Amino acid sequence: MEKTITIGTKEYLMKSSAFTPIAYKNETGKSLITELTNIANKYQDLDIDKMDKMELLSKFDELEEILTMTLRIAYIMSKEAKSINGSFDEFLMGIDNYLDNLDWMMEVVMLAMTPLSGGIQNIKIS
Repeated sequence: MEKTITIGTKEYLMKSSAFTPIAYKNETGKSLITELTNIANKYQDLDIDKMDKMELLSKFDELEEILTMTLRIAYIMSKEAKSINGSFDEFLMGIDNYLDNLDWMMEVVMLAMTPLSGGIQNIKIS
């Protein structure tokens, strides 16, 4: 499945397929399913949807881990869609204002989960 997701001020075409978990494991050495579960749990524990910018900044140490995992998943799916070239570092250098709206995080997670289980993209994490 392909979807355009906005991170900061830039749109990225991303693709999720049966290859996504393999590409993630090749890139990071970690299981995509485990990472998606960690992101969802930490996102809920932090109650990110209810935080304002100052609260986000005060919890940045806790938030940084799930941001990095989610950005790496976004990078893998953007590469799979052939919408970007270059390294993860170069991908990150193109992103600004990514804390202004964190809706992109759950969009990335849900897209990554799509090929793993039919219909799972309709589940809301809150």
